Amino acid sequence: MLRRLPPIVQFIFVSMIGVCIGTIAGLVNEFFQKPFSAANALIWLFLLLISSVIIGVIIVFGRNGFR
Repeated sequence: MLRRLPPIVQFIFVSMIGVCIGTIAGLVNEFFQKPFSAANALIWLFLLLISSVIIGVIIVFGRNGFR
């Protein structure tokens, strides 16, 4: 799938996967904090949602889903 995409889109796709993994790690770390902060957890969830949506849009674009 990635071979049909332009190089900049491939770079963004791989970068967003890294961001997604990083936000999962941050969210897990936030859950283990002793004074649990729901606001910080919601921020991590928001970042995870945004990066996942970008990954999903690139996958749909790569499969010619916009035509």
